[in-house]
Amino acid sequence: RSITPVAFTSKRNALSDENSNIVRDGCLCIKKNAPATILICHGFMATKDDVAFIRHIFDEYNVFTFDFRAHGERSTDQHCPLGQDEKYDVIGAVKFLKEHPILRNKPIIVYGFSMGAVASILAIHEDKKLFDAAIWDCPFDSTNDLINRAFGRIKIPLFGYEFNLP
Repeated sequence: RSITPVAFTSKRNALSDENSNIVRDGCLCIKKNAPATILICHGFMATKDDVAFIRHIFDEYNVFTFDFRAHGERSTDQHCPLGQDEKYDVIGAVKFLKEHPILRNKPIIVYGFSMGAVASILAIHEDKKLFDAAIWDCPFDSTNDLINRAFGRIKIPLFGYEFNLP
């Protein structure tokens, strides 16, 4: 099976209109007679290339990996809100798969871990029929809680004393 580089668009953020899209890059592997397509959503600080090994786990399936915003290719001047806007990348990836001439009638199974799991959970909240099944590995409970826990552990040394970050 061959790996084909592809590109698709996703909505910039919740406030942007439909014409304000960003381009995401992905890798598509099509397997003849595959029963479904697996959409792999990587975690924070990873890329589509970092999760390429997962293709071998789903050897009998079509597999699509892509870079979330602020990750991998085309990440300049982008930021990562830990799933909040990445949900639009998941929606864009699913739209790409549903419009693909070979894959459009195949079930879509999302496999997301960490931030990728959160982004796909938020995406299906937008559209309950977005994909047919999901495997969510280690999603965090809340972006706000995650940030608060991380910042809550930061200590600032000043004149021999340590202070919590306000």
